[in-house]
Amino acid sequence: MRAATKNRLVLPTLNTDSLWTVADQITSELLAAGVDFKDPASAVNTHRGLSLHFFAPNLENDSLKLPNIKEPAPRSERQQAVGLHRDSSNSGTWKPCSVLARINSAFVVEWAESNERGEVIRLFLMLASESAKSFAARIAQAVKARSRAESYLRYNLCIDHMPEDGNPPLSAQQVQRIQASALCTA
Repeated sequence: MRAATKNRLVLPTLNTDSLWTVADQITSELLAAGVDFKDPASAVNTHRGLSLHFFAPNLENDSLKLPNIKEPAPRSERQQAVGLHRDSSNSGTWKPCSVLARINSAFVVEWAESNERGEVIRLFLMLASESAKSFAARIAQAVKARSRAESYLRYNLCIDHMPEDGNPPLSAQQVQRIQASALCTA
């Protein structure tokens, strides 16, 4: 699927209409998994502490596979992609873009619709060579892993900071209620 020409990696390209279809497919897959980037109040759009990219499976080695491009490639050689575009209210929509450069773990992209440039982290950028279904599954898995980690942290924080002096020990029922409350991710 990939071809090398003159030591450059050339990925398959899609036309803009196909990319919009892929963007819609990503949105549908994520909504089915309970992940909504359009809602600014959604857990994925609020920056509560733990960044989502820390929980993305298999992305730590991904940046090693992609060349570090500091200068924008000519328009004909740019990789087509679909990325998460955030607006001023921090809600996100999936839009077609082309990759201009990669600096460390961030990509500089040009949005197809407006020709504006922006920065997108790897977790929120689906290259043309990827499957929309597996891409959406990777994001949903990262959201679920972060939610689990936050629940465990809340639970441990609650238990570790409970006053013990002068209080009778907790009953098994009380401990179960605290665990259920702390592990609730809703």
